[in-house]
Amino acid sequence: MEKIGDNLCYTDTDSLIYLKAKDQPDPVADMRGDWLGMLTSEIPEGWRMTKFVSPAAKVYSYLLENESGEVRVVTKAKGVTLDHTAATTVNYDGMERIVRDYVENNSTSVLSAQSTIFKRTLGHIQSVDLTKNTSVVMDKLRFLPNFSTLSYGYSE
Repeated sequence: MEKIGDNLCYTDTDSLIYLKAKDQPDPVADMRGDWLGMLTSEIPEGWRMTKFVSPAAKVYSYLLENESGEVRVVTKAKGVTLDHTAATTVNYDGMERIVRDYVENNSTSVLSAQSTIFKRTLGHIQSVDLTKNTSVVMDKLRFLPNFSTLSYGYSE
């Protein structure tokens, strides 16, 4: 993380998302590889991340764009099965909206997703409908008005 500095956008136990200009060298190139403990990129060759939003740990979405202008959206939300129905609310636009609402209005909005799970017991299968809620959770960080974050306890 020291190599990335202020360009760090997101970090988790095994993930880093950071800013890098196209014409600049990759600050962690020497840490990339296919071996255990090395970094890999989830961004396909020829694509670049253009937008990123994260309302909580292990919940984020980003936009990828290739050189011909094609756009893809990648969304991850721990605990939410992102089937077609859930993806209509738990997506980049929804996450951006609840983060903006939290920062600009000090309001906590919720993205709700319906899903069905199947419970199996000996000789029986039961379907159970669930509602999973996603909201802004900042228990280790605080958002600043410019949407950057600082750890709690950090003073300038």
